Amino acid sequence: MPRLRAYASEQAHFSIEKAAITLGIGQQAVRKIATDRTYRLDPASLERAIAGDRAAGWLPFCVVATVGATDACFDLPRGESELGYGVPA
Repeated sequence: MPRLRAYASEQAHFSIEKAAITLGIGQQAVRKIATDRTYRLDPASLERAIAGDRAAGWLPFCVVATVGATDACFDLPRGESELGYGVPA
């Protein structure tokens, strides 16, 4: 079975890692992705991470959407939830 990889912004709540542990894939299966100065996930960083993980044998299976953090809250414009890369958001 391939190693599953989930992606979340570095601003995502710690419960994402706890969920990975509960699912049995482990905390190491969650890869934190850099954010920009407005705390938005950086698409270029996500794309590089997915490509690198696939090359290393990981199977990307989800991207966790973060609509806010302790320090900020965001409204995701309609249509921006489709990320592509063959990984559901």
